[in-house]
Amino acid sequence: SDQLLAQVQDRIQSGLTLLSCDPVSGKSKTLIVATSQSWVNVLGDPRWLRDGTFLWKSERTGFAHLYHYRADGELIRQISRGEWEVDSIVRLDEDQRELWLTGSLGRAIESHLYRIDFDGQLLVQLTHEPGSHRTSISPDGEFILDRFSSIDQPGEYRLLDRDGRRLRVLSEGSVPSLKTIEDVDATLHEVLTRDGYSLDVMVMKPLNLDPDNPLPVFIDTYSGPNSPTVRQGFPGSGWLRFLVHQDIIVLQVNVRSSSNRGQIDTAACYRQLGVQELRDLEDAIDWLCENPWADDQRVGISGWSYGGFMAAYALTHSDKFRLGIAGGGVYDWRDYDTIYTERYMDT
Repeated sequence: SDQLLAQVQDRIQSGLTLLSCDPVSGKSKTLIVATSQSWVNVLGDPRWLRDGTFLWKSERTGFAHLYHYRADGELIRQISRGEWEVDSIVRLDEDQRELWLTGSLGRAIESHLYRIDFDGQLLVQLTHEPGSHRTSISPDGEFILDRFSSIDQPGEYRLLDRDGRRLRVLSEGSVPSLKTIEDVDATLHEVLTRDGYSLDVMVMKPLNLDPDNPLPVFIDTYSGPNSPTVRQGFPGSGWLRFLVHQDIIVLQVNVRSSSNRGQIDTAACYRQLGVQELRDLEDAIDWLCENPWADDQRVGISGWSYGGFMAAYALTHSDKFRLGIAGGGVYDWRDYDTIYTERYMDT
């Protein structure tokens, strides 16, 4: 109406304040204050409802969840909760007083569709099969288009009813009958690190490996904050499959700060970019190279942007890598832009 809303952060982004401002008088009122021992992410604008209340996304518990507020900033209730992340609101039905959400209630490498009531009492998972579900909802909320894929399923388009029951398969993906596409063994794993943390890892290797002929290992990585490389979806990268067909084992790792498991884990990189990420990569390499078919003396790493930084950092701070290709990386954080660098590295 006649108010302007602003989100204001301090320079190092350790706090965020939602203000309601009068553009005529210049007076402002604080609605919400968020603080963190690491940094506070900007997660979007308030989502206003017809009754003048609003929905707000916050990571105050270490996980991204939805909260219901009155217009003056008084908290009505927390709607979603638990050790999982709400990704987005894809449908808001005020008449039924329900929200349709995407997120990862099970494994963080999966994506699913959920429905929850405004009171936060009834959470219903609408997609179940392990994998990645990209969904669209019909305008009346009665049908769901589910675009599904998994580690071994290249994709299906499915029509579901509002409760997630499958009505029909609209189209079914298939892998072309070419050896250059088919002859790849892709598997997902959970790997324990030296301190007991469980990493999500994907391994792509040729079929029918000869255990007496160890193959080189190549890590293609990004490893930036809350930016996972491994997902429970079909690994369709032609580049990675090409490497496998050159008798190279491909390893991809979600280091803990990139795992998509919540700010509680992402903050592991705070004020020490690269340090914990490299330890996690090293532990994944050690795990893989316990197998006789993986050569720990021929491990390569490559990435772009943050992945380029990680490749250069790995080559200069670890003895586990024989080769690295660093693209477009930040090789001195003093030379990068402030809003990104100071978010993660303070000043």
